[in-house]
Amino acid sequence: FEEKEAAAPTAKKENGPQLCPKCKTGNVLKGNSAYGCSNWKNGCNFRLPFEFAGKKMSDAQINALLKKGETPEIKGLLKDGLKVDGKLKFNANFELNIES
Repeated sequence: FEEKEAAAPTAKKENGPQLCPKCKTGNVLKGNSAYGCSNWKNGCNFRLPFEFAGKKMSDAQINALLKKGETPEIKGLLKDGLKVDGKLKFNANFELNIES
């Protein structure tokens, strides 16, 4: 009699590790306050906060950012004290920006 291992309830495991969009060699890991690159010891400073512009990002939005470089449109992002609708995208330094 063998027990089958229960499936993990996270989408991350099913998709496998996400490659770091900045250095293209490390994997994106979930930390205590942000996602970061496993290659940080070698100088990759890629970080992706759990919350940006007043919104907590969903797993689907994180996956879209890592795979496509942008999220679908998000409503109610805070930009300069105002609520705006827009996509989150990486700039040339892999920092998040709101694109309306």
